[in-house]
Amino acid sequence: MAEIDPQTLHETPDDAPPHLRFLATKIVERVRISAVIALTVKLKRQGRELRGRSPFADDEATSLFVNDDQGLYHCFASKRSGNVIRWVMEVEGMPYDRAVMHLASFLGSREPL
Repeated sequence: MAEIDPQTLHETPDDAPPHLRFLATKIVERVRISAVIALTVKLKRQGRELRGRSPFADDEATSLFVNDDQGLYHCFASKRSGNVIRWVMEVEGMPYDRAVMHLASFLGSREPL
């Protein structure tokens, strides 16, 4: 997988409220990114990573790589990458706060905004 900036793991906006920052950190730690991505992309294991066809590219190649150990995805065709929150933001078209709350409900935990 391509080298990804560790800051990508913590993409919380600077102006996010503290409770949202806390919840986002817990989501990134607890949610298996491949489980969320597999809801929209068919993934196949290739060594320690999983790969599939990227929803960000029109090619037939399997250019999307997912690494559960790092909690990151990377699309080589579109150069997009990020954590599980970024995935939901991009695929579902949600702003940061809604993506965090969506994933929190996926885990069964609710935090008021």
